[in-house]
Amino acid sequence: MKNIYIYVLLLSITAIVSSALTYYLKPTNEKIEVPRVVLANEVTGGFVVMTGVTVGTGMYTDLPVTDTQAKSDGWIDSVLCASGKGRYFFKINTETSEQEPYLLMYSIRGELIGVYFYTISDMPEPWKTKTELKPFSDIIIDYPHSNLLLYFKDPVNACRRDSKGSDGTYN
Repeated sequence: MKNIYIYVLLLSITAIVSSALTYYLKPTNEKIEVPRVVLANEVTGGFVVMTGVTVGTGMYTDLPVTDTQAKSDGWIDSVLCASGKGRYFFKINTETSEQEPYLLMYSIRGELIGVYFYTISDMPEPWKTKTELKPFSDIIIDYPHSNLLLYFKDPVNACRRDSKGSDGTYN
């Protein structure tokens, strides 16, 4: 009979300890926010004073925050990583058959680090003028254009992998 009491006591202690550990080690129900980058223009319309709301429409385009997502959305990878700039991705608009007027720039680790805006129009500072965009042997933009680079993250290490001594640059 004594063995039964010991067995029941050990079983009870095990149940209490495992219940306590399950309670304290369970994952939290915190909402995990996925990073989001949105390209938008100014909303057309006006501010309605009585409601405090701006009415009208605008263009809102979610940009892919990873290179994997960009490829699945039809962006084309320039493959090589330009030192201090990253990997350029471009996209052909299916409706107009023209290249989108901006390029996405990703680090070698696959994270969106910036956007390269360009236009054939002459633009004031801080825009710069280039005759072409040719980070390597392949030309991405083959005509004179004004450009503006907008970085979300430091591009200096865009071509560096996390491991020591592994550098993805070709420049």
